[in-house]
Amino acid sequence: MPWAPARSEPNRIAEAPRCPVVAIDGPSASGKSTVAKSLAQALGIAYCNSGLVYRAITWGLIAKGVTIEREPVFKTTVRQMKIECQIEGNELHVRIDGKEPGQEARSPEVNAAVSHVAASPWLRKRLLPIFRQLAEEHSLVMEGRDIGTAVFPATRYKFYIDADPKVREQRRQKQGETDSIEDRDWEDRSRTAAPLRCAADAAFLDSSRMTVEEVVRRLLDELRKRGFPLPEGPSAP
Repeated sequence: MPWAPARSEPNRIAEAPRCPVVAIDGPSASGKSTVAKSLAQALGIAYCNSGLVYRAITWGLIAKGVTIEREPVFKTTVRQMKIECQIEGNELHVRIDGKEPGQEARSPEVNAAVSHVAASPWLRKRLLPIFRQLAEEHSLVMEGRDIGTAVFPATRYKFYIDADPKVREQRRQKQGETDSIEDRDWEDRSRTAAPLRCAADAAFLDSSRMTVEEVVRRLLDELRKRGFPLPEGPSAP
């Protein structure tokens, strides 16, 4: 599918990030994580998976036996958590109370609960300054579901990557994930706080029949058109 106009959204007023930020949004298994990481390597800047923060918090809540349904306890527990988000080696590292969840962040228990946790308007608002602080000192490629619409709405470098649901389901299975693509999409698009959608000024790309290298080349071309400060001779891996 060729580049297509993005869907419209209400105008937002927000300050542009201090350092250049490439925002990449899209649904689960659309290929955005692999593409975002490869693009960051090609640009020589930091790669940030915003979903890792929600997964780490979910992991911490599960370890404490807390669910979002117990709202007062949920909020108190998150307030008491020491949430550290740092760029190390051009990649985001998240620690909860001094510990990184590692592969446990993708456990079946976290997979089953993370969308519900991430749907909390209170939590999303609480995390905004943490995400935005990362761009105070680092140029970023940040991927997620609301980066171009809510986290960095003023950045000029926005992309929305999607793929055919059947292709996404196959990718999800190869990753060893068992949660339903249909269920994740419904949760992401129907939540009241920063639902998944394509920003009005984002470039749209369907990755269904494209290699990672092809997608990265298209993104580099678009960044060049939008005036992103590219390093000399960047190339897709």
